[in-house]
Amino acid sequence: MKNQLRTFGILAAFAILFLFLVQAVTTFVESIYILDLMNTSLDEKAAGVLFFFSPVMLFLIDRQRSRTVGWVCLFILVVGRGLLPYLDTAGRLLAGGMAAGAGLVLLPLWLTTTQEVVDDHAWLAPAQGLALGAVASTLQRSMYGSLDISLAGTGSILGWLEAVGLVLLYLICKPVDRFDRSWETDNRTNKKLAPAMAGTACILALSHFVFFSPGVLARWADANYPLTTSLASGMALGYLVFSLWQPGRLAKISPGLVLCWNVAFAFAIGAAAIINTPIFPQDPTNAAQVAFPAGIWQQGFLWLAILLSPIIYHDLAIFGAVLVEQKPAPRQLAGGFLWGIFLWVVMIFLNIFSNVWGYVDPVSTPWRGKYWLPFFILAGLAGWLAWQTERGNPGRPASGTAITKKTGIALAAASIGIAGFILFLTLSGEPHARPPDGKQSLVVMTYNIQEANDGRAQRSYDRQLALIRKINPDILALQESDSARISLGNNDYVRFYASQLGYFSYYGPPTPAGTFGTALLSRYPLENPAVIYSFSDSDEIGTTRAEIMLNGKKLKIFDVHPDGSPAADEAFARALIEQVNISGTAIALGDFNLRQSEPAYQQIAHVLVNAWLQVYPSGINPQGLDMSGDKRIDHIFLSPDLTAINAFYLPPPESATDHPAHWAEIRWK
Repeated sequence: MKNQLRTFGILAAFAILFLFLVQAVTTFVESIYILDLMNTSLDEKAAGVLFFFSPVMLFLIDRQRSRTVGWVCLFILVVGRGLLPYLDTAGRLLAGGMAAGAGLVLLPLWLTTTQEVVDDHAWLAPAQGLALGAVASTLQRSMYGSLDISLAGTGSILGWLEAVGLVLLYLICKPVDRFDRSWETDNRTNKKLAPAMAGTACILALSHFVFFSPGVLARWADANYPLTTSLASGMALGYLVFSLWQPGRLAKISPGLVLCWNVAFAFAIGAAAIINTPIFPQDPTNAAQVAFPAGIWQQGFLWLAILLSPIIYHDLAIFGAVLVEQKPAPRQLAGGFLWGIFLWVVMIFLNIFSNVWGYVDPVSTPWRGKYWLPFFILAGLAGWLAWQTERGNPGRPASGTAITKKTGIALAAASIGIAGFILFLTLSGEPHARPPDGKQSLVVMTYNIQEANDGRAQRSYDRQLALIRKINPDILALQESDSARISLGNNDYVRFYASQLGYFSYYGPPTPAGTFGTALLSRYPLENPAVIYSFSDSDEIGTTRAEIMLNGKKLKIFDVHPDGSPAADEAFARALIEQVNISGTAIALGDFNLRQSEPAYQQIAHVLVNAWLQVYPSGINPQGLDMSGDKRIDHIFLSPDLTAINAFYLPPPESATDHPAHWAEIRWK
C-alpha cells in the first residue's frame, strides 16, 4: 500500500507539472501572436521565445545549487501559472513565459531523480503523468466549451487548488534533495541522453499542439467533437491504467514494434491533416472549388491517429528509462533538451506561418498549405529517437505490477467513468435552442470577432458573448473565427459560443485550410453546408455556405471574408455571384473587405441589395451614425425577394472587437 501511494503521488505530481507547463506555453505563444496580430508582422515581442531556452541554466546546476534552483523554479511556475487568468495580454505574455521557462528547468531536475521515488517502475512515471495531465486538460476544456475553465475567471480557483497540490507533492517527494552523489564527479557523456531529451521535447510539443486539447482534431476533418475528445481521453486513460497494472508487458515491447507503431502514427497524423487541406485555385481566372464536409474516408486517418496516440506516452517512457538507467547529472541533459526545444520553437513558427503565409514574406511564403508538416516532423522524429534509444536496451524489469488486481479494476472503472463524463460534458454543449414557430422575419448578424479579441488586443470572448445574447440573432456569421490552433491557444470560440447559446453551428473551412475562418451559428438546423474556395494571393479565402428552412422556404446563407489584391477580390465576387445565381433566395454577409467604390463591391451590389442602404439610403441612420460611402467593409447583402426592416451597426469599442457588429431584421417581400 505504501508503494502504491508513492506511485500515485509521483504520478499526480508529474501530471500537474505537465499540465502547468503546457498551459503556460499555450498562453505564452497565444499572447505573442495576439499582440503581433494587431500589425500582422513580427516584432520584438517574438523575442519572448527566448524563455523557451531557459534550460541553458542546467549547465550551471550542481548539488549545492540544485535545491535552491528547484524551489525557485517551482515558485515561479506556480505563481506565474496562477496569475494567468487575471492579467491582460502583455501580462500573460510575461507571466506565461516565466512560468514556461521555470517549468522547462524544473522538469529535467525531476526527471533525473524519479528513480529514487518510484523504485522498479520509475521509467514509466513521466509517461503516466503526461497521460494523466492530458486527460485533466481535456476535462477542464470540456467543462467550458473548449476553453480551459481553470484559465478563465470563473474557474481560476481550480488552478490554485492544483498549485497547492503540486507544492504539497513536491514537499513529500523532495526530488531535488535525492540526487545521487555519483554525478558530482562523473562527467561522462552517454550517447543516449541527448536523443532521449530531444525526444522528450518533441513529445511535449505534440502535447502542446494537439493532445492536451484534442478537440482541435475535430476541426481538421469536420469530425464529431464529443467523440473526438472522449476517444482521445480514453486512449490516454487506457495507457495509464495498463501501464500501472501490467508494466512488465510494456517492458517487453520490441524495438521493431516501437518503430512500426511510431511510423504508423506519424503517417496517420500527417495524413489526417494533409488530406483535409483543400486545393485552392492558382489563378484568378480559375473556377472556385466547392468542398463539402469530410466524409468517412477523409476522417479515417484522424481516427487512426487517435487510436495510435498512446505511442507518444510509451515513447516518453522509453526516454525516461534512459534517465533511470544512467542517473545523469542535470548538466548532462541540457544539450539534448535544448536541441529538442529549438525544434519545438521552429515547429511553432512553421505552424503559424502556414496560416499567415502572406504576411511575413519571404520567410512565411514557402509554408503555404503545409499545416500538416510540423505534426509529421514531430511525430516522426520522436518515433525515430525512441527506436534508436530502445535498440540495444539492456533490459528493464519485465515482471511484477505497480498496483494490485483489485486496484487495477477500480482504476479501469474510474477511467471509463472519466471518459464518459468528458463525453457527457461535450454532449451538453450540443444544440438545444428551439426556433420559434411561425416566425415571419429573421435577425441576421455578421461579427468579425478577431479571434475573440478587442481592438486593444485583449481577450473579449465574455463581452462578445454578452453582446450576441443581447442582439439575440437567429443567424450569426462569425469571421476570424479559426482559433482552434496553437497560435490562439487552441481555444475553439465557435464551439464556445455555440455551446453557450445552444445554437447549431458549422465551423466552416477546416483548420488545415489556413483561412481566416467563416463560421455559421443558427437557431435553425444548418443543412447542406459547404465551403467555396476562391483564388487568393495573401490569405486563403473560404466562403461558408449553408441552408436553413423557414416556414417551408429555403434560405441560403453565405458567410464571407475575402482578402488580397483586386484580382483576388474580383475572383471572390464572381464566385459569390455564381453561387447566389443558382441558389435562389440568399443572404451574403460578413467582412467583405470591400468598400462601396471598389469594382468587386459594385459587381455584388449589381445582383444583391445592401441591407443598410435599403433601410437608410443616405447611409446615415436617424441617430446620426454615418456609415455612408466607403466607411463600411462589413455588409449584409440580400437577394431581391428579401427586404430589410431594420439595420444596425455597433462600432468599436462597444462591439468588443476591432470591427463594428452589424445586424439586420429581414423578411420575405
